Amino acid sequence: MIRIKTVSELSEYIEARKSEWIRSDTTGYFFPKFINVDFTGCHLDGVSFEKSTFFSCVLNSGSFIGSDFSACSFMRCTAIDANFTGAIFLGAKIEYCKMKKSLFSDCDFSDVDFSKTDMEYAKMKNAKLKNVRLKELELFGADISECDLREADIEKASFIGTKFILSKITSAQKNSILKMKLKTVEANMSLFIVDDGVDVLIDT
Repeated sequence: MIRIKTVSELSEYIEARKSEWIRSDTTGYFFPKFINVDFTGCHLDGVSFEKSTFFSCVLNSGSFIGSDFSACSFMRCTAIDANFTGAIFLGAKIEYCKMKKSLFSDCDFSDVDFSKTDMEYAKMKNAKLKNVRLKELELFGADISECDLREADIEKASFIGTKFILSKITSAQKNSILKMKLKTVEANMSLFIVDDGVDVLIDT
């Protein structure tokens, strides 16, 4: 497994494979592909990974503060105890990943498609989750306080033990909020809009 910990190592990895990626794309452009790459403990703050593919990568304890993952694809990756504070995931696809205990505060997850991903105890305070699709997303013990989840697809997500404080949650699917797994949540002053004209303010 190739290891990348610094910006210079990242640049070397991309430069060494750039011609191969260009040949495989008829447009002449290339989008980086990271397959079985180990980013453990890396420092890659403020880096643009836009439209990159991450497959079976390890990002544990890595620092990606303010980095851009717009339109990226993550498949079967592990990112435990990583720091993604302020990162942009706009339009990304995240499938079968483990992202436990990572920091996602102030991130933009708008239009992200999650699928069977584990984000137990993740910190997502003040994250933008508008129009996000949470397909069987596991958020046990996670903190999604002060988050914007307007028009989110949340019916199959698990919010057991999740903290909602000052969050606004609506759903693109009628009545799906009524089917949410909300056992032992903390939802102080959060607004759940369960149907047209029906708002529920929860203050526990």
